[in-house]
Amino acid sequence: MQQLPIAVIHDKGKKRLKGNHPWVFSNELLSKPGAAAGELVEIQDSSGRYLATGYYNPHTLIAVRILTFHKTFDTAERVQNAFTFREKHYGDKIYRLIYSESDGLPGLIVDRYDETLVVQILTAGMERLKEQVLSTLQNLIQPKRILLRNDSPYRKLEGLEQQVEWYFGSPVTEEWIEVDGLKFLVNYEQGQKTGFFLDQRENRKRLLSYGAAESLLDAFSYTGAWSLYGAAAGIQRIIAVDASQEALSKAEQNASKNGYRITTIVADAPDFLRDLSASDERYDRIVLDPPAFCKSKRHLASATRAYREVNLRAMKSLNPDGLLFSSSCSQPVTAEIFLEILRQAATASGRRFFLREILFHPPDHPILIGFPESHYLKCVVLQVVK
Repeated sequence: MQQLPIAVIHDKGKKRLKGNHPWVFSNELLSKPGAAAGELVEIQDSSGRYLATGYYNPHTLIAVRILTFHKTFDTAERVQNAFTFREKHYGDKIYRLIYSESDGLPGLIVDRYDETLVVQILTAGMERLKEQVLSTLQNLIQPKRILLRNDSPYRKLEGLEQQVEWYFGSPVTEEWIEVDGLKFLVNYEQGQKTGFFLDQRENRKRLLSYGAAESLLDAFSYTGAWSLYGAAAGIQRIIAVDASQEALSKAEQNASKNGYRITTIVADAPDFLRDLSASDERYDRIVLDPPAFCKSKRHLASATRAYREVNLRAMKSLNPDGLLFSSSCSQPVTAEIFLEILRQAATASGRRFFLREILFHPPDHPILIGFPESHYLKCVVLQVVK
């Protein structure tokens, strides 16, 4: 095997790698390899001992993303392993097929919507492995089409162009999918993430476990997935609130396709909740599933205030015995921080709550125990104490 360029790291970085963390930061390099963005490099400690192999980018804070701690790796085998795991856990063909570092393929996201694959390549290193990944996916799954949804802003940091293009098969802008017996219209080219939020799938089903209720408020509703699960649970009065008229139009389409009726309100959800808590209107179920308020630790203080405020307003707007499903998809807001935010909001609301459940990612979004960055989603179920 040809000798790879060598990157030498100091003891702090070495300690992280020994804990199986798959990143090396630029300020942990004692010597930089003579390699271009995306090239493979070997990581050594200051004594010259081998630690890992990964791909390098001299222009980003995460300088090396680890591919293996054992010198060799097989890209096709990683894809095969990810596929085999999902097939064992999912009866349908709708799931996150590859979840980046958690599946040993950093910088790669693949969502499967039956016979359509939506692929996101986020890094220069994964861009170099693109053809091998895509050919493996074609041979393994034999999909009808593959979309490269490479419009993430992160690609700019990696020195890559942003683009959305159909790599294989006949393009389909929108398509109906069925999840848990519910039909949803997915826009692959323009929808959030890869068109649908697959990460909340198992958590939404928990609405059904708490039985029927009279009313549900779905705040930050997007295209109404939580609303439809609420309707399936027998909830009669459902209000979906979102700032996007386009998203709410999709929510109405989804409801109609499934034979349900929901009321949609175009509004900024925090403002709506503030006005609601000052009114006499109350709900049996409230879902808070906002976009990430915090992308990095430097925004943690402002995000904490924002989460506390919306949860306080929602807590005040519940009926006695009502349930709050409150989520955070901000990775820097850990489960411990989020629970403390909810405690503070509960205290400020003047009400008492049972902590019924703490929910995380589904199995197709695996969390690496040595990689806290792979854990971003928290969904906490609280119930008002009568």
